[in-house]
Amino acid sequence: MESKKRKFIIDHFGCKTQIGEEWVLTSIANSSTVSAEEFWNVFSGDAENYFDIWKSEDENKLSLTLDNTIRKQIERELGV
Repeated sequence: MESKKRKFIIDHFGCKTQIGEEWVLTSIANSSTVSAEEFWNVFSGDAENYFDIWKSEDENKLSLTLDNTIRKQIERELGV
């Protein structure tokens, strides 16, 4: 997976826990609402391989559900 796609998923789906003074990535969530413009700047024709995509009530936002296989793959790669 391209690093910009992985970064987008971590930024918008990453669940972090404070350990001491640091925030540590502990898991990847299944769904999120994101800026449509930001999303389409990272993903293009292959977006359906990663997400189920719905328009939200706000026209500038998308509701995304991350593919479970992709989520598990990223968690394995990151060791979370």
